[in-house]
Amino acid sequence: LFLVGVLGPWLARRLWARRPAATPDGPPMAQREVLTDRMGTGLLLVSVVAVLSAGLAARPLVVAETDARERAAEAILHVVGESGNEELGRNVETAQTARLAEGYFRTCIARDDRRRFWCYFVDTNKEPTEVIRDPNALPNRIDP
Repeated sequence: LFLVGVLGPWLARRLWARRPAATPDGPPMAQREVLTDRMGTGLLLVSVVAVLSAGLAARPLVVAETDARERAAEAILHVVGESGNEELGRNVETAQTARLAEGYFRTCIARDDRRRFWCYFVDTNKEPTEVIRDPNALPNRIDP
């Protein structure tokens, strides 16, 4: 909006002052309004192209971890589905996943009493993703 509202009219006034002698195309004020509108439209198009280019050029810094975390979640959902354990299935939304290393996670799912947990180590570096039950029932430490 700054480009269209402030910079556009300013550029139009500068171009209007440098224009050659008046042309018989129309009244000078109408020509000046058209020039202002064209400058605003041009600046708006330039800003849209700039924002679009910046958006396409930007890449998230944690894509690998995000993809790995998603694969870990899919593996846990598969294990829960295959286990046949109703309590585990009921509480899957309580899953807490902690990243231990690149592509290696620990996911804990609360039991019904919310004091004990089923915990799993998930290695997304292996194909297929490896899920191993952790005998330790303590939940992941959540950092503030």
